Amino acid sequence: MNALRIPLRNAAPLRRAARTQLPKASPFRASYNSGRKYSTAPPPPEAKSSGSTLWLGLGAAGAAGAAWYFFTESGENTVKSGVQQAKVAANFVPTKEDYEKVYRKIADLVIDAGDYDDGSYGPVLLRLAWHSSGTYDKETGTGGSNYATMRFDPESLHGANAGLNVARGLMDKIKEEFPWISYGDLWTLAGVAAIQEMGGPKIPWRPGRVDGVAAQATPDGRLPDASQGSDHLRNIFYRMGFNDQEIVALSGAHALGRCHTDRSGFVGPWTFSPTTVTNDYFKLLFDEKWVWKKWEGPKQLEDKKTKTLMMLPTDYVLTQDKSFKKHAKAYADNQDLWFKDFSSAVSRLFELGVPEKQWVYPEPWIIPTVDEQDSKNEDLVGEALQELYEKHNVKREDLWIQTKFTPIGGQDTTKPIPYTPEDPVEDQIASSLETSLKNLKTTYLDSYVLHSPLPGQIGSTVQAWKALAKIQDEGKAKMIGVCNTYDVKVLEALDEVRKVQVVQNRWYQGNGWDKEVVGYCKRNGIMYQSFWTLSGSPDLLGHPTFLTIAKTNNLTPEQAVYKLAQLQGITPLSGTTQVEHMKLDLNVEAAEWKEDGIQREIELVKKLIE
Repeated sequence: MNALRIPLRNAAPLRRAARTQLPKASPFRASYNSGRKYSTAPPPPEAKSSGSTLWLGLGAAGAAGAAWYFFTESGENTVKSGVQQAKVAANFVPTKEDYEKVYRKIADLVIDAGDYDDGSYGPVLLRLAWHSSGTYDKETGTGGSNYATMRFDPESLHGANAGLNVARGLMDKIKEEFPWISYGDLWTLAGVAAIQEMGGPKIPWRPGRVDGVAAQATPDGRLPDASQGSDHLRNIFYRMGFNDQEIVALSGAHALGRCHTDRSGFVGPWTFSPTTVTNDYFKLLFDEKWVWKKWEGPKQLEDKKTKTLMMLPTDYVLTQDKSFKKHAKAYADNQDLWFKDFSSAVSRLFELGVPEKQWVYPEPWIIPTVDEQDSKNEDLVGEALQELYEKHNVKREDLWIQTKFTPIGGQDTTKPIPYTPEDPVEDQIASSLETSLKNLKTTYLDSYVLHSPLPGQIGSTVQAWKALAKIQDEGKAKMIGVCNTYDVKVLEALDEVRKVQVVQNRWYQGNGWDKEVVGYCKRNGIMYQSFWTLSGSPDLLGHPTFLTIAKTNNLTPEQAVYKLAQLQGITPLSGTTQVEHMKLDLNVEAAEWKEDGIQREIELVKKLIE
């Protein structure tokens, strides 16, 4: 069926807040106490002299009570007494929920980039977080994400930071809305959001960085030079405290983004999907034939087949250096392994240079993605369903209800979890299902799906899949499926146990319209559900050719995208919270599709997505 379905939980709702007549997404969209630490500066005490001291707040837990760090122009740190805290005019203590709000705002930037690069600010935000952290020197204890000194010249003008004024400008807008967050926390949280919202692994993160002064800016030359070789990479990364395996894991960030001639001098993307986190960077290093690009720019490689991809000398060395190569090959063969190691290395990278006593909490947090933040209201959905049954004569069989099992890595551990994490995965899934059935006030689901493949080897996902098959055999789920699965090999492995019946993936321009998985689903009769299609495809929504198609069919551009998806055998998911938009979405089902006079335009769009 190609009906536009609306699963009632974890439907990865589209976060396009207002689908107006504009065809493209816009470029953006408690008192202190002595026992609590803070990551960011409250308003400074009013200066009593014309001295050059800059005050930055940091409550430090301890017998002496809250303390203040201040920086003089020489950059020396001094702790003042807790008495200073009484002078603080602010009355706000940020909680995890406050940081989640900041994360959401950043996430909107990741996907609503308009014409910028590949329609996403994610890669440049990750680069900002990386470059602001990668200046750390373990011998001197200088650099790193503390102090956010890229705000100042000359660090902001270093060649390695060319183009990052774009990312800093975006973060300045976020800072205006959330003035309590430090730049160091803001920039690294942006890196976390970029990775997670582009389909990557969870990155443990915690607040605690403070903002410094220009005197603490780091010298040039601390970041990698892409034109160099293995010795240079080791010098740079060993200085930060990383080993060979971590060097390779962090290099996988080049799965995202592209180079620009007006910044680094190099040009082109590393992968065909530069806004989706995958291990394609490693796969392409080994699977493609790489040749030196013939041009007047700096020395770089290009793929011999299409000449559209590029690799830098520091990328290619991962296939030549014996130690680097074994790790790169392992990551090419196993994305789960890379996700695990990448998450660990990035989390460490983002904490470099921050004294332990500054951390707000002893252990890092897992910030849920926006989709996960939006999908925790099963009980409220159940109440709404009950009202439909009792007051509006709606029957259970009239509805399609789908929910997910989310592994512990995707759970917000500060809130109740519907299972015991230490239990075997089969028991976790059974417990989670019973909680969902109770919340949704139903005895069965139309579809029950894994939120994503489980970490580790494919065997762990197969084990979970067997548990879903058992649930289907018991009649508690009519269909079973998987989400966020972009490797056909995973689907093939699951099919050997029980046929996959539902796949729910991001289907948008940034991941090349997920063509390989869509094709597999079509060939094997699998329902393919799409999400992130509108928010992730601003270029398509605003393209004159597509606008002509929409206008000819008396549809909004958003409706036209949904209708086109249905015609391709895809079930688009709508997660709008606005009644008028939901009505427009539902009207797509009965909308006529005319191709007379616009056959050429239709063919152009089909070539793009098929």
